[in-house]
Amino acid sequence: MQALREQGTNNWLKHQVEDMEEHLETALWNAAAFRDAEGHHQDEDFKESLHVHRRRVAGFHQLADLFRQGEGAFLAARQDRVVIFDGFRVNCSHFRQIYGW
Repeated sequence: MQALREQGTNNWLKHQVEDMEEHLETALWNAAAFRDAEGHHQDEDFKESLHVHRRRVAGFHQLADLFRQGEGAFLAARQDRVVIFDGFRVNCSHFRQIYGW
């Protein structure tokens, strides 16, 4: 019975990783399209929208990493209140190292 539960959990986690990676790819594409669009890149609306894109990309990146590590990693992050989609801040210098923007 325990083996079936573990297999089910592993299948669920694998699906979650694939789902988060797909969302991450879409978020990256949308962010690139937004950044490349003609417009006023110094105005406040642009900066606010870029912030939203950055949070979305970072959030999906974080969730994919947590799900790759297993159920315990995700649950610990939720308990520690460090999940970006739950309001935790994005480490912008780490983000720039990974994504370059």
